[in-house]
Amino acid sequence: MRKKGSSKAVAPLFRRKRVYAALAVGLICLLSGAVAIGLAIRSRQRLQSADAQILFSEPVTFKRGGQTLYRTQVELLYLVHGERHMVTASMPEVAGSREELDDQLRRYRPGATLPIVYDPAETRRFELDFGSPAHIYRTPAVLLGIGLLSLVYVIVAAMSDGRYHCAACGTGVPEQFAYCFLCGERIPRRKGKMSAA
Repeated sequence: MRKKGSSKAVAPLFRRKRVYAALAVGLICLLSGAVAIGLAIRSRQRLQSADAQILFSEPVTFKRGGQTLYRTQVELLYLVHGERHMVTASMPEVAGSREELDDQLRRYRPGATLPIVYDPAETRRFELDFGSPAHIYRTPAVLLGIGLLSLVYVIVAAMSDGRYHCAACGTGVPEQFAYCFLCGERIPRRKGKMSAA
């Protein structure tokens, strides 16, 4: 009978621990991702919509990777229950040339309006509303992706163990091992496929 902890048992035991660790990581990430998505949706639903008027717009020049780029910065005015709020915002679009910048300045000219969302509990906190913001779902999506990949690894690892199980302890044993790497019991040969470990 093969003893526990033999050198032949090290690799399967290590693989089994990795499977358990992957299962734990997968479940934690799936749960965390689901909670994060729920919180993001709830936070988004709490915000109120409004139209902000552009009072002033100007170009801002900056460099990225040695290239000169442009972005439009605007001063906005919006009303909440008759209260005026004047805020400054930077447009998300980046212009790589003067022509693109001129097009931005035409679109964001004084007198034009922009949709925004604000927090009713703190009305000076706002965001430009160009649709559902992808950034609030980025972290939940990453967590869900890690969770799903971890569970796929667990399923594949479990399937790779084959149909051979130790009669003494029930541990799944890959086909290339003739002895259980947990308790040391010999696994009966099946259809002549079992080889000595």
